[in-house]
Amino acid sequence: MMNSSWPLFKLRLNPYGMTCYLGLQGRGTTRQNPNGTGLEGFLKIAEELGAKSLEIFDPWLHEFSGDDFQNLKARLDRQGIIPVISGGFILEETGHVFKSARLLKAKTIRFALTDVLCGGRAYRTDWNKLRQAVRRKILEFGKTADDAGLIIAIENHQDFTSAELVEFCEMTPGVGITYDTGNSFPVAESPNQFTKTVAPYVRHLQLKDYI
Repeated sequence: MMNSSWPLFKLRLNPYGMTCYLGLQGRGTTRQNPNGTGLEGFLKIAEELGAKSLEIFDPWLHEFSGDDFQNLKARLDRQGIIPVISGGFILEETGHVFKSARLLKAKTIRFALTDVLCGGRAYRTDWNKLRQAVRRKILEFGKTADDAGLIIAIENHQDFTSAELVEFCEMTPGVGITYDTGNSFPVAESPNQFTKTVAPYVRHLQLKDYI
């Protein structure tokens, strides 16, 4: 039950818990599912649940015109929904997320950093090269975000430790953390310790209930 004394707590709907339904993945595969509901289905679920914040998958917006953005913004405003722009992996991003954030008046852009899962860095022969590429991209996007009054919220995506994420945040203004509460064990950290380390930098939270 939500404590009524938490006035700043808003339910935010995330697309990655229903990737097959939305069409972000096919069943049992990583390919896109053309039979998914896409953005429209996602918006209807958010409206049905009364979500007050929505993490919008930016590739859905790549073909949007100016009118399309205006119509989406008006729809979000009618429902009192605050948008968060959700990019994919930061190294694959061209910068479209900043256009989406500007037109939808979003203040936060969420990114995953790499495709490494389960802490499997040892299986990547290019890990050091990948890490340096991530650092350069964070420096670039952090400056762009700060200049625009935005926050890049980088996710603990089972690849970097809490200390490494904090180091990224301290490199440049405009960078915070998207904290996925289910992703500390894969980098060999306890949830309590991970939380204490990243807490001052958390700007966006993803809640998980795992067995």
